[in-house]
Amino acid sequence: MNLYFSKNNFILIKTKDFSSIVYSIDLKNILLEEYDDYHFEQCDDAGRIYVSKDVPIPEGKSNSLMSVIRNNKTLRMGCINVNKEVIIPCEYNGYKSIQQFNEDGFAIAQKGSKFGVIDINNNICVPFEYTSFYSSFDKNKIAIVFKTSKKISQAMFINYQNEILGTFLEKDAPLWENRFHIYSYKNLYGFAKQFGQQYTQPTYQDIRIIDKLTIQVSVDGYHYEVIKY
Repeated sequence: MNLYFSKNNFILIKTKDFSSIVYSIDLKNILLEEYDDYHFEQCDDAGRIYVSKDVPIPEGKSNSLMSVIRNNKTLRMGCINVNKEVIIPCEYNGYKSIQQFNEDGFAIAQKGSKFGVIDINNNICVPFEYTSFYSSFDKNKIAIVFKTSKKISQAMFINYQNEILGTFLEKDAPLWENRFHIYSYKNLYGFAKQFGQQYTQPTYQDIRIIDKLTIQVSVDGYHYEVIKY
């Protein structure tokens, strides 16, 4: 059994038989049970319930093996509230996955094989053109994404407006390795470390690798050595 808390709103309980029930915060009242083929997946602090549903595949659309197993239906994700009001609909042209909306009101979602970002009104803020999101948006409202072209994966920083704020120089570089990564932005350079989660601002005219522990950065014609990790 799994428990999901929505602060002072309610508690979502997923039972061993995979059914889910929403209780009041004191567990005295049942507020919502699964209905209309919805499956409750989780909830967030704002009182949203993330749901999945098998939706019909329109006639003429090609059917995958999984669709045939599901009797010509396919699984899609959406979002409702405890009053059964639809926030994000589960529909054929909808989303394969939706992460929880963050405090800014944005969520990373998957449509087809690509990832993008939607807001709480289901507007597309970042187009569905990325292979994956390596990291969610941080306190600076920046995320690391991968985009594949001609079988080469390129890592880059983007913001909510889908502006590219830095491009990693090593294409197809595995950011999950604890290694050193240089990126460029408007002819300046910065670097990322600790699995790409910590990064400097692009303020250097040049960056050179000295050895396994040290790099040399150039600022206003002067060179400084910096510890990489």
